[in-house]
Amino acid sequence: MRQMSYVLMLVASNVLVSAWMTTTPSESVTPFNRSSLLASVMVTSDRPQAGSTHYFTMTLPDRAGKRFTKLSFSFTEQNRDKTVAPIRFDLASTKAIAGSSKVGGRAIGIKDTWIDETGVLWVEFDASVPPKTQLMLALKTLKSSPAATYDYGIAAYPETKFPAVFVGNGSLTIRR
Repeated sequence: MRQMSYVLMLVASNVLVSAWMTTTPSESVTPFNRSSLLASVMVTSDRPQAGSTHYFTMTLPDRAGKRFTKLSFSFTEQNRDKTVAPIRFDLASTKAIAGSSKVGGRAIGIKDTWIDETGVLWVEFDASVPPKTQLMLALKTLKSSPAATYDYGIAAYPETKFPAVFVGNGSLTIRR
């Protein structure tokens, strides 16, 4: 039940962000500092193929000083149907580092990683992570992951019952 409420919250967040992104300036919209909600996300890989580690570097948003306990990654394949992606990750090898480099960053403990029934990847931290933390998450794909290009979206979840905050999105290419 708890996972279902998180999925619904993620879906609602994605719908709201999509609606916000498509509004035109002529509509009545209260302006706000977009950079306070969205963070930069960059993906680098040690090898651009299945079985490699992909590093997602992001800055957690500043949402009224709320600390974050987990992240969700929603992957969809870039095809005509925008279907849920069948990326297979080695969840046990997931690593989180505070900082932007593999060397010199402080390890962040991971309590749990899982993929729910909708295909969303979840990463839960041992301790909550403060806003504005530069975070690098290392996700290793299994060799059985199909070669394709995937769109992804990342959301961060505060430690209290506040809604998820959109962190960023992009695309990830896996080659064989």
